Amino acid sequence: WSAAVLSAGCFGLAHSHHMWEHITIEKKPIFRVLVHTALHVLITIIFGLYSAQMLYSSRSLIACVLLHALCNIIGIPNVSLPMKNRFVLLAYIVGLLSYCYVCVL
Repeated sequence: WSAAVLSAGCFGLAHSHHMWEHITIEKKPIFRVLVHTALHVLITIIFGLYSAQMLYSSRSLIACVLLHALCNIIGIPNVSLPMKNRFVLLAYIVGLLSYCYVCVL
């Protein structure tokens, strides 16, 4: 599992490259960019761990590549929406807990 955690961490950090563009080119507030980047990296690390588990279980690299492509199409979750609607926040929490439960199986 140490290799899975290390590779998921590297995978997550590799997705932080947009931070510089948001700060220098788009002139977004630094704190907002840091929070957004931290959430993006965290979500990507969780996805990396899930992909490692999928690869270990299925022995199929194609499945991991297709899952990554699907996630790229869907994009990262909009974290500002749940703060405006309690039902959406509850749905996010239930979805996240369900995802974690499935990953443990």
